Amino acid sequence: MDEGDLLELNIKSASVELSIKWSDRLNKPIVQSYKVTVNKSPLAVIGCSLDGANTWLTDIHPNHPFLKTTPGLKTRIHYIDKQIGCLQGRNMALPWWNKGIGIDFKDSVNHFDYQEGEDHMPLQKLSAAMIALGACLKDELERFRYVGPIRQAPARNYIPPKSHNESRWACGLGAWDALVRNKALRQEVSTWLGNDNHLDTGYKIDWHSYRELDDDTYNRMRLAAQNNELDDKYLQYAENLPVQQGRLVILDTKKELQLSPCDLGEGISQVVPVVAASLDRNAVTPSGDPTDTGLVAIEQPELHIHPRMQVVLGDLFLSQCKKRQFLIETHSEHIMLRLMRRVRETADNELPIEAPEATLNDVAVYYVEPSNGTAKITKLRISEDGEFKDPWPKGFFAERIKELL
Repeated sequence: MDEGDLLELNIKSASVELSIKWSDRLNKPIVQSYKVTVNKSPLAVIGCSLDGANTWLTDIHPNHPFLKTTPGLKTRIHYIDKQIGCLQGRNMALPWWNKGIGIDFKDSVNHFDYQEGEDHMPLQKLSAAMIALGACLKDELERFRYVGPIRQAPARNYIPPKSHNESRWACGLGAWDALVRNKALRQEVSTWLGNDNHLDTGYKIDWHSYRELDDDTYNRMRLAAQNNELDDKYLQYAENLPVQQGRLVILDTKKELQLSPCDLGEGISQVVPVVAASLDRNAVTPSGDPTDTGLVAIEQPELHIHPRMQVVLGDLFLSQCKKRQFLIETHSEHIMLRLMRRVRETADNELPIEAPEATLNDVAVYYVEPSNGTAKITKLRISEDGEFKDPWPKGFFAERIKELL
């Protein structure tokens, strides 16, 4: 279901809320409720018993404008506290994406009062909306990329998997897999790692391929070289050898050294997956179809790197946020200060050359803290002056001020 289908259904904004609980009978978690809100108003809920045996449609809002099929035509839904059976055999409250939600239209007559000629259009629209919105969420989740807080460096004998495995991004190895496959990504990552107006680490990433040469031929070539008899036939022979293997190498441009990824310091090995995830636009759905990355979630991108590089990560995220959305979990003041600085410079038309712009539509800040066994999320408003309108809960920036004073 794409944007055009949603507009055809007159859906301008929507949300899907899932409740997932453990089923002792099925010995697995199941989706127990599936709530849909359309145009900021609740529409309906699909519920399921914890044993997965019964699934039903309930909490239908009879006066929702979405259910009115003809201007001036009223559709009344009776007994809305009762449940209409649906999704039989599904064993959870999650719809099938390629068919309806299985409402028993004969049974629904007891719940709906139709005008003549209206047939079951309200229920058909309801079914379409319940499926369309969940399918959109599913499609976005298939484009979701997650990079965890502890990123692994490849082992010395690292061999990337032959097929794309999105889950490897969580531990950081997916970044190295992508760098093997994608020459353009290697060049982009190298630019951000090496350029002095970016991270300026002094490292670049390259790919070296190798050909296997048997010992007998090697010894004959070595003797020929010693006797100044190394002619073109050996060169032609070497060029015709097939490429047998290759590996990623890290070039230390300042010391002119060639390193393996496992030889890198902790900070560089942690930041490479962050940079690669921010720049890589290629993903594969669980069914194997190529797609673009959507939401990119990264935990603690600042881990083990110098504050000078942390602020540059803020520019990296801003430079890519027009192409995809980022969800960054961070404790870094330095990243935050760079984001706020770019907001201020953009508003004042004082951006340095090549610096990414940042408007209030590009940056949103949320503070997450535990509260009575749940997570409390507070949005902190920002101004075009690059300042917070709301105080930070429990310090953060205030702690730095205390130390300075």
